[in-house]
Amino acid sequence: MTIISTPLLVKEDFSFFEEETWEAIFLLAQVSLAWNIFRLYEKAVAAREEEIKKLEGEYQKREKELLETFTYLGKINVQISLIKDFMKKIKTPKDRSEMKKYLDDILHMAITISRKDWMTVRIINTENMQTVAEHQNRKKMISK
Repeated sequence: MTIISTPLLVKEDFSFFEEETWEAIFLLAQVSLAWNIFRLYEKAVAAREEEIKKLEGEYQKREKELLETFTYLGKINVQISLIKDFMKKIKTPKDRSEMKKYLDDILHMAITISRKDWMTVRIINTENMQTVAEHQNRKKMISK
């Protein structure tokens, strides 16, 4: 706006300089001012872009932590469910086949909770510390 109105501000009898000289001086001052304002604007935009990048990085970090937390909570919920099932199954078996099934179920839950490949239950005579029986269970591999 001021650049356009410069010719109107400068008149022939304005001063000891010619009209074109005053116009050139005013135009140079106005262009310099505009250039400095533009540079300040660029710096402000660059600072905001850097801040946005930093906030996006922080957001992604928090989102990853949240997903890891949900994954962990899901695993814990499964483990709690297995432990509840285990507690419901605690009983005295009636015969050997029920004892085998009982041990298989318990070992399967223990393998799932501990995320191991296999588990063994060893029944020991406490008087002479000899093994009376041993039962083992392995994680079943899912074929694709």
